[in-house]
Formats: sequence, structure tokens, C-alpha cells
Amino acid sequence: MMRLDFNKNWTVLSENNEIRAVNLPDDAMIYEKRDKNCIARGANGYFPPGKYTYIKEWYVPAEYKDKQVILECEGVYQNSHVLLNDEEIYFRPYGYTNYFVDFTDKLNY
Repeated sequence: MMRLDFNKNWTVLSENNEIRAVNLPDDAMIYEKRDKNCIARGANGYFPPGKYTYIKEWYVPAEYKDKQVILECEGVYQNSHVLLNDEEIYFRPYGYTNYFVDFTDKLNY
């Protein structure tokens, strides 16, 4: 088994269409302006809640074609959707639990 660090060179897109380059772990919410009247109040540190899209583009070498390729996700907030090549292949309703997504039959080489 080969384990690759997949945490570098991500892009995060906010609901306001703001784009930032990030490395994981990241918390997109902390770049928002704090508001003492936001709906979540102190439970979110006075950051307004929002939806963020994390995007990763990478080249998959042809030698991976006969190998199993699995993405491990750690510490992702609730209601996460995993898309690959614009197709949703996994949904996780629970937050901050480790999960694995098998990409093997869905990769383009």
C-alpha cells in the first residue's frame, strides 16, 4: 500500500464566489467577518454559518489503473459531498468522523 499526502494545493470556494488557495486542514469559516447577531451566535464563535466547496485537481498516472485508489477523509464537517469528475459519489451526513471513499472505478487516467 502506498499512502500519499493529499492535503496540499486545494481551492476553497465560498457562497459569495470568493476563491482562496488553501492547504488542509482548513476552516473556511474563520475568514468570514464575525457578527454578534449571527444565527449561531457564540456556538460558532460569532462567525456566520455558510457553505464552502473544497476543490482538488490532480493528475492520476496510468500505472494506478490496476490499483485500488481510496480517499481517506478526516475531520470534515457534517453534510459533506464528495464529487469526482463532477459526479457525486459519496455523501456523509455526520461531521468529524473518519470515512473512506473508493475512487477505483471512477478515475480518468
